[in-house]
Amino acid sequence: MNIEDELQAIGLTEYESRVLISAIRMEKASAKSLSEDSQVPYSRIYDTLSDLVEGGWMLKTSHRPALFYVTNIDERLDTQIARQKRRIDDLKGAFKAISHEKDTILTPTISVGYGWNRFLDRVEAYMGHTQQLAGVIGFSSISALETIASHKSKRFFSATLFVKQPLLSDAKFLAFIHTMTGQFNVRTLPFTPPIWLLFFDNKDILIALPTSQATCDGCEIKFLEMQNFEMGFMLDKAMELAFKETSALLDEGEEQESDTKGN
Repeated sequence: MNIEDELQAIGLTEYESRVLISAIRMEKASAKSLSEDSQVPYSRIYDTLSDLVEGGWMLKTSHRPALFYVTNIDERLDTQIARQKRRIDDLKGAFKAISHEKDTILTPTISVGYGWNRFLDRVEAYMGHTQQLAGVIGFSSISALETIASHKSKRFFSATLFVKQPLLSDAKFLAFIHTMTGQFNVRTLPFTPPIWLLFFDNKDILIALPTSQATCDGCEIKFLEMQNFEMGFMLDKAMELAFKETSALLDEGEEQESDTKGN
């Protein structure tokens, strides 16, 4: 393996790669020693070291002359891996968006599918390019919500979830929903049918329904997908009204906690 080439492949410059390799070999060294060992011109060594320190690859002592050394190399490599993965995920989303823009379907289409896997595949496809998401959660499936939260963490866009109030009596479900409030504006609805409804960019809709009367994390579903929904603006207004009329999950939790203490 050519380590210098691999470092450049994850974003370091040629000079930064040479200096980093020398620093690993020498443990602690002065700028002059690193220049000599890495064969990076002395006129460029301080700029290169400054960039490596700023990027978190190296640290600098307060001695005179200052010494430089590598720190947390595994952590920095893990960070680079995560950054590259995000870039690849962003590219996937961009490619899907381009494909979506080329869609020549001008009239609404409705299709039926079965199973969580296919449903979540469709969710991922929409979340790769959507700018706005509103959803209604009428029955519990923590594993599916975890997958949706994972997709949401890859991009920033407006997202609101209305959760059926009775579901929050399940402590496990309530605890999980609280973890999602960093990515979603979570609000509660006193009543909704046992369905999931996800509404993307005011025009595309996914509706999931359990295939049996039981609604649980392990239950299978069937779903409807409606694209270019002509009545989307009406659903958007309904979501807007629901937002104004319902309470935020965290506010409600604080009120309940306050009432408990008062009693």
